[in-house]
Amino acid sequence: MLDAAKALFVAKGFEATSVEDIAKLSESSKGAVYHHFSDKKELFAEVFRASEAAIIQTTVESMVESAPPWDQIEDATR
Repeated sequence: MLDAAKALFVAKGFEATSVEDIAKLSESSKGAVYHHFSDKKELFAEVFRASEAAIIQTTVESMVESAPPWDQIEDATR
């Protein structure tokens, strides 16, 4: 569901994306979406949190390398 929601939010925007669209793309039902999320805003917030966590993880992984600090920052923000 999160992958479907993310794809739709990026492609269509929050307002134009319906819970029904998300359910259809994720091959589930609206009831299943509402079982996990109380509304579309909560689903969007979870998509945002997951995306933010992925960005942080990528940043941390790129900074472990032995490159100079500024190069690590540039690599991480690409």
